Amino acid sequence: MANAQSTAMTVRKVADYLWMNQRMVYCLTVDSKLPAFKIGATWEFKRTAIDPCIKSQGNQPNVNNLAEGQIEL
Repeated sequence: MANAQSTAMTVRKVADYLWMNQRMVYCLTVDSKLPAFKIGATWEFKRTAIDPCIKSQGNQPNVNNLAEGQIEL
């Protein structure tokens, strides 16, 4: 059985985890600011790849700052 951190997350789960809307997750993914991979037409994310991006910022990203390009992931 895989542990929770190695399991792939959906866009919805990532949006909930990062406290942002799903559209923002899609935008950040397309801009290569969130590590992701595609299975068919579905984006999937590994928490173990997302956590270091967040930690490198020092705190949880603010959706407004991400939208304005003020924070690089």
